[in-house]
Amino acid sequence: MELDELQKLAFQHRPLIKALENQKRISKKGITIARSNFLPKMFFQTDYSFMLMKNDYKFRHAEASKGFTSAISLQIPLFHSFNSAAQYQRSKLDYKIILDTEKQAYDGVSAEIEVAYNKFNEAKEKYLSAVQTVELAKEALRLANMMYDEGVNTQLDVLNSQLALTQAKLNNMNSLFEYQSARYHLRKVVGLLKGILDK
Repeated sequence: MELDELQKLAFQHRPLIKALENQKRISKKGITIARSNFLPKMFFQTDYSFMLMKNDYKFRHAEASKGFTSAISLQIPLFHSFNSAAQYQRSKLDYKIILDTEKQAYDGVSAEIEVAYNKFNEAKEKYLSAVQTVELAKEALRLANMMYDEGVNTQLDVLNSQLALTQAKLNNMNSLFEYQSARYHLRKVVGLLKGILDK
């Protein structure tokens, strides 16, 4: 995958980004709620009552007083003191802070992924190079053995070739470990480790 695709995946999967998106949505709703303090409000209320008043406990349905009332009221705010205006300004400021925090988080995640991606590519190249080095060391050992059989090389040359092959294999194992570590770290920063950890 390319770097921009990995960054898009991270923006979809990272919990930090999801949390900031939710905070942004909540903060935007806070602005709407604070703005509603300046708007007229209409209330509608309906009551049904059934009332009986007696001194003894012999109630009859026919003696009951029934009532049904409905009311509509309209409140038009003329003066709010300064609390509503301050709350509205605070809500707008909170929203701007969330936007700045979100931008910083996006930039931080992008940079983190770019570093991990570059380390992954570097580790991959080192691993591929180490594989080729092992093949070259095997060929050098084969040639050293053949030349020793012909009497051109000494046993020390063969032992040096064997040592070079052993070092190449050790470097190959180290580079494989670095490659797998870089691959794991890249998946971690992108946010794709969930399936692995759930098993």
